[in-house]
Order: sequence, then C-alpha cells, then structure tokens
Amino acid sequence: MPLLSLTVLLLSAIVASAAPAVLPGTAPLAPGQGGVGNWDGVIDAEIGRATAARPQHWQRDFSSAEHYNRSIEPNRTRFAHIIGARDARVPFDAPALLATVDQPALAGRGKSYDVHRVSWPAFGDVHAEGLLLEPRGRKPVAAVVAVPDCAQTPEQICGLAPGVAAESQFARRLAESGCRVLVPVLIDRTVEVRGREGFIPYARQPMSSRELLFRPAFQLGRHLIGYEVQKVLAALIAPRPFMVERGHFDPVGSDEQVVFKFAKVRQLYNARLKLPENCAIEWFVGGHEINCGGTFKFLHRHLER
Repeated sequence: MPLLSLTVLLLSAIVASAAPAVLPGTAPLAPGQGGVGNWDGVIDAEIGRATAARPQHWQRDFSSAEHYNRSIEPNRTRFAHIIGARDARVPFDAPALLATVDQPALAGRGKSYDVHRVSWPAFGDVHAEGLLLEPRGRKPVAAVVAVPDCAQTPEQICGLAPGVAAESQFARRLAESGCRVLVPVLIDRTVEVRGREGFIPYARQPMSSRELLFRPAFQLGRHLIGYEVQKVLAALIAPRPFMVERGHFDPVGSDEQVVFKFAKVRQLYNARLKLPENCAIEWFVGGHEINCGGTFKFLHRHLER
C-alpha cells in the first residue's frame, strides 16, 4: 500500500507539472473582458441587447381594444408560463381559520374588527396564509386584498406589530372603514448566510430569502413571483378598484416602465371592463414607500358607493 500511494503521488505530480498554464487555442481574460471584474457591465450590455430585440417578439394590433388584447395574448401566456402562474387555481368557499390547541386563530382585535389567522388554497398542494380583518357586528361594505411590501409583515400593516407608521397601516384603516381585508404573507427579504456547513467556502454567502428562491427558478420551472401572483389571484373574486402609487425616486423601476405597465391595466379597465373610474395612479416625490394621500381618497370614493 505505501508503494502504491507513492506511485499515485508521483503520477499526480508529473501530470500537474505537464499541464499548460493556458490551454491551446485560448488566452487569459484581461480585467474587463468576459465579465472579469466587470460583471455589472456584462449584465447591463445584456439588458441593452434584450431591450433592442424585444419589439420583434411583439405583434401588437392597435386597431381596437379587442384586437390588441388578442394580439398580445401569446406574450401574456408566455410570461405566465415563465413565472409559473399557469396552474388551475383551486375553488374554495372561504379562507380557513388557522388554529392549534396552543394558538387560537384570533390574532388581535381592533375597535370595530377582529383579526384572524387564515389560509386558503391557491393551486395544487400550494396554500396561502395571511391575516383576515373582519368587521365586528356589521356587514362588510367591501372586500379588499391588501398586499404589503416584501419588507413588511401583515401584522405591521394591520397595526399589530411595530415597523410601519400609523398613517401607513392601510389594512387597519380599511378595516376601521368597514372593509373585510385579506392580507397575504409574502416571502421577506431577510438576509442570512446560506449554504451547507463545511462545504466549499464560496458556496456559503449572505443571501436574502427571496434571492434564495429566485436562483433555482429557471431549473424548477416555477418562480416565486408566480406563486405569489397565484395566491393573490386566488383571493380575488371580481375586478376590484385598482390604485397604483409611484414614487419618482423608487429604485425598483423607472417612471417610464411604470407608465408602460399601467397603460396596459388602464386599457383593460377602460376598454374591456368599462370601469374607467375603477383604475387610477398617483405620482409623488419619494422613494419605495407608501404615500397614502390619493390612495385613501380613491378607496373612500369607492367605499361610499
């Protein structure tokens, strides 16, 4: 055995010394080439290439609203397929209360409403969870799905936990106005060191919960956004009033992108649903934050009907 080990070591040393520093027909990459020290530049260039090539994948027909929707249906279908929002949703009568012998479904109480922990089926074996704010002793004047930011919890926008200013706790304010409010739980942006203990060092690195799930999306054929879209759509019953808040300095996207996306929604409400008053957008000077000014006016206008 010692002789065999020595032979293997000698052979390994000979192979290592004979290996060329550069493979034939190749050359070392200089800084700035192929992403070496310049991954931002590579990614920006790819985004520019994709943007320039994008029009060839769209065959828009502007002759009428019906023709336009029909012409972009393949693109919508493909996008839904890419993010995984393509499975049939499971019908259900009402959200189910989440309770154990140690923890009741009742999560809290407001002046005129109760807050319950609930779940509801989305598709397949996937269920959504969240909080249901139910008016106490009166019939709800409206039903609202309140989607928090990923950096917020349902408890925060319901006023059950600190972290969101009182005037921005829109789920609570809607419940106080007599609405039944459903607040889904979203995967948050909590950063932790991910990876297997004792594995190669670069495999363990700080990563948010959302990025951890974003990374395998291509291989799995299911995207986190698709799951969350399905959960929200499962909670919706009919086209509801739709309000967008946009801060000019929000780093998530540009004003031009928001205008483009909102125009599609506006066209749906105006042309197809014949509900132009049910769709609005408010611009404000600010960043990624809840402004509430025009939103509450919009909501009160519809709640008074």
